[in-house]
Amino acid sequence: MKSSLKNKLSEFLFLKSLLAGAALALVTGAAAQDHGHLYISAESKNAGTRLYFDNGSIFDAPSAYVKTLVLNTNPASRFFGRYDGNITFTPRSTNILRGADYAETAAAPGSVIHFQIMQVEGPAGGAFQYWESTGTQPAFNIPVGSGATNFVKITEALGEPNGDPYGHIHGRRFTATVPGLYRATFRASDLSTNGLSAGPIHVPSAPLQIHFQAGFSIASIRRNNGVSTVRFGTATTHDFTVQSNTNLASLNGWVNVAGPARGTDYFQSVPDPAATNGMKFYRVQATLFVP
Repeated sequence: MKSSLKNKLSEFLFLKSLLAGAALALVTGAAAQDHGHLYISAESKNAGTRLYFDNGSIFDAPSAYVKTLVLNTNPASRFFGRYDGNITFTPRSTNILRGADYAETAAAPGSVIHFQIMQVEGPAGGAFQYWESTGTQPAFNIPVGSGATNFVKITEALGEPNGDPYGHIHGRRFTATVPGLYRATFRASDLSTNGLSAGPIHVPSAPLQIHFQAGFSIASIRRNNGVSTVRFGTATTHDFTVQSNTNLASLNGWVNVAGPARGTDYFQSVPDPAATNGMKFYRVQATLFVP
């Protein structure tokens, strides 16, 4: 594929069909990571210390993780027609009886943790949405290219001075309105009044960027010295195959470059060393894995 062709063409081809392959460089052990819960701790329990996402390194953009949002086709669902999925934001507990949600790094008692979506990038015309566990409409909607002023409370305590900052609330969801690749920037904040001068105890976390794909998405196609590299999002629920074609008018012209291979919930890259002359097109096909 010529380097001058933009990702929009890649995404169009991908939406026509989805796949990936045997030559994939799979991320060892990646699928074993717990990507269901994003934990929030503090540098210490002292006033003025910073909150942080303590397992953020397995979610952030440099990790190559991508959360797949699945098109909801159930007419009875409140998410019908949207791509939906969830990550549970979980402030660590000061109570050791909480099990895996407990950590010595938990924020100070009396802190009340919220998260905010600072920025959303993604396909033109798309929006990223947040839903509470009840309600027939999103709690708020963030068009691509903007951010939200909304704060979502994730501490379950009411804000009492010695309250546990813990929170683990299921049923909340994220949705996207159009297919494609999104990147959302999150921040955690303490909005309690139990710190100095009736302000918060902790200062906000550093931003954390997480990729979401509404449907499966080709992230990029790059060509260098006769080798094209196709980078695309995967999911552990599907097997993927990458194909190429030199003539879009030929429905029978698609040939396998690599695959099928199991997805990992991470971006994967497939090189095509035969991208030597002329124009070449790529698509990725995904097949549901059935044990």
